[in-house]
Amino acid sequence: MDRSEANHTSYLYAGALVIVALTIGGATFQGIWSDHLIEIAMIPAMLVGFYHFAANRLGTGARTLIVIALALIVLQFLPVSRTWSVAGAVNSVETKLFSPAPLNSLEGALFIIPLIGFMLFISRFTDHQMEGLFRFVSVGVWINVAVGFLQLSFSGKLGEDNLLPYRLGIGLFSNENHFSTLIFASIPLFAWRFLARTANPLLYIATVLIFLLVLFATGSKAGMALSGFISVLAFVWFSNRKITPRLRLLAVCLTLLACSVLAGLFLSFSPVDGDRRMEIFSNTFVAIKDYWFSGSGLGTFQLVYPMYERTQEIAYEYAARAHNDYLQIFLELGIVGIGSICVLGALLVMKFDRSELAQAAMLSLMTVAIHSLVDFPMRTFGIAVPVAYLIAVILSEPAADDVGGQTEQLQVDVENHRPQAGQLSRLLS
Repeated sequence: MDRSEANHTSYLYAGALVIVALTIGGATFQGIWSDHLIEIAMIPAMLVGFYHFAANRLGTGARTLIVIALALIVLQFLPVSRTWSVAGAVNSVETKLFSPAPLNSLEGALFIIPLIGFMLFISRFTDHQMEGLFRFVSVGVWINVAVGFLQLSFSGKLGEDNLLPYRLGIGLFSNENHFSTLIFASIPLFAWRFLARTANPLLYIATVLIFLLVLFATGSKAGMALSGFISVLAFVWFSNRKITPRLRLLAVCLTLLACSVLAGLFLSFSPVDGDRRMEIFSNTFVAIKDYWFSGSGLGTFQLVYPMYERTQEIAYEYAARAHNDYLQIFLELGIVGIGSICVLGALLVMKFDRSELAQAAMLSLMTVAIHSLVDFPMRTFGIAVPVAYLIAVILSEPAADDVGGQTEQLQVDVENHRPQAGQLSRLLS
């Protein structure tokens, strides 16, 4: 098998992983066979990614950040004893490992490490191959939309037949808010495809209307509002290129943050997840004060949080997640963990303008990042795997052999889509 055939096989394999994650990776809890199947399927990508760690297209900053993340995971299983602070009282607890719950930490490691390996695997691809992977993301999104319409046709009863180890909420996700995340996070990618690549605004508008229709039918008002906002933003972003990408990002960042947080307050949560959300935030922040330096341990939120609940706040269901990925990372992995997230955000801002697909990926990641302020979408493989792909798109350095291909493709696009470009100009005017 020659090099081109091997690359094509890797490309198809990566695309298959994306579709598998978007079809059976919609659970929000660990320890089920569908998540284990995804983790097993990613083993080849993980092995290749780590084996060629020095041969990918990531820069020094991204590679250093990956090493830090892996070091944090390894730390959880080192034979290190430490003093634990429980709700303000200092207590000496004998532990065999750094993490007080190594099985929980192992579950978290089995979730995170394959994603890092998959990102490393994707970062070896050419820009043309990375662009081609959007086809697989698109297939996965449309499968979820189609299943959502079927569920609505059957009065929501589709999903009660135990086809998957979790009950379907909407689409192939157990949580309707995570389904909404998939929809509005994919809109900038469709904008790139139909506005920047093929200059066909009518297809983009039709796609957005279908997405809004399924969100309306499922009763996701916040999802509709955020999707509508992202749709307009992405349309303007790829239609008006006179302003530099960095200035465009600066202009929309604060507006997107404010609108998304306000929209998140009106999501239809369950009583435990909704009414107690601010209580969970407050209690988690108190716990962070005790564990801010070294963290409580990967995957230990469920063990630590009950110690900080007041008696009147205890409900019939325990808080399995902080409903804020940043607070939970800060609690479990300490200052190094949350600092790594901040550095990752800085790297993405520095690199996102390297291509139009990277710009679309940045807009998509922003929607997921903002939703993570009030939820935990990154705990779902159906969101985490596409996010790993988008991060690889942004952080991969331009390759020398991509320049000629990009120039040739640009010339082809100009020749093939000159009439559509005129159509777009007339539509905007």
